[in-house]
Amino acid sequence: MSSMISGRASRRTVLGGLAAGGLASLSFRSRSARAAPVPLHVATQIGLAYLPLHVMLHDRLWESHAASRGVAARFTYSRLGGGSALNDALISDAAQVVAAGVAPLLVMWDRTKTNYRVTGLSALNASPMDLLGNRRGLRTIHDLTPKDRVAVPSLRVSIQAVIFEMGIVKAFGANQLDRYVPTEVVMEHPDALAALISGGTPITAYMSSSPFQEIGLQHKSIVKLTDSFAIQGGPATFSVAYVKQRFFESNPKLAEAYYPALDEAIDRIHRDPSAALDTYVAMTGDRTSRTLLEGILRGKYGQFSFSPVPSRTKPVADFMARTGTLHSAPASWKAYFAPALHGMAGS
Repeated sequence: MSSMISGRASRRTVLGGLAAGGLASLSFRSRSARAAPVPLHVATQIGLAYLPLHVMLHDRLWESHAASRGVAARFTYSRLGGGSALNDALISDAAQVVAAGVAPLLVMWDRTKTNYRVTGLSALNASPMDLLGNRRGLRTIHDLTPKDRVAVPSLRVSIQAVIFEMGIVKAFGANQLDRYVPTEVVMEHPDALAALISGGTPITAYMSSSPFQEIGLQHKSIVKLTDSFAIQGGPATFSVAYVKQRFFESNPKLAEAYYPALDEAIDRIHRDPSAALDTYVAMTGDRTSRTLLEGILRGKYGQFSFSPVPSRTKPVADFMARTGTLHSAPASWKAYFAPALHGMAGS
């Protein structure tokens, strides 16, 4: 599959990214503005899917673009394990900007319409999530049975759980979904991968993401059953950044500075993937094989692209509404993404 930039689509599209766990904390202070800096904490999930934010913060791009608009800002950063933890951080004001999968954004948008009004700041990454299996006779998603146990990061609200259920409906029909939802077991990515590799646990399948899926497929006992792109009908947004509406109201120039900073970060990843990977390791302390990470970033294992423009998110929202995870379906992807993106060819 392609590993190069697909042109300056809308704001820009580039290939790159991936990764793994841990917790990091960095602080960046504005040198140029005289006013007391605006404190802003950014929290993401684990992985190279959040690389543009790593580059933005490490290289002080957001800080620079904010300063050019007369705003001083002090950024801090941390990584959290899952979408639920990130949503809790956002609601509690422990973080002002969070980045996770599409499903956690949609849950927050749906639940906060009358108070916090959580909104997508931008898309970040489009990359496939592989459904992996280790049971003898398990070769495609059609071989799954209600006796299997499928690891996902969290139930209902993780993008892996939602895409897995969309895959079940596509493979077996909507009337079979209730038979397969109980197969889902909550496990963090490293634990799920370890369980699948060991083969000595009840876990027989795992809805994964990079780099865990690439690591897993190095083992002969593990096979790919399908992936999210096949389930969704093509490349689709995996990770997004989102905020409370108050972020736009309290910091309009800081919000405005986000978009050119994101564009610049994506350009840097495209121009020098190796340097971007250095930034990723410095920010996260990820000890995954450098060769594997660079292969993912350069598209060796399949498409891995960065763009602020959302792709194929509305069908995810519609599915979540049909299954009751959302109270109602949005009229358009524009309902849950910021107006700055509305002129783009999103979906």
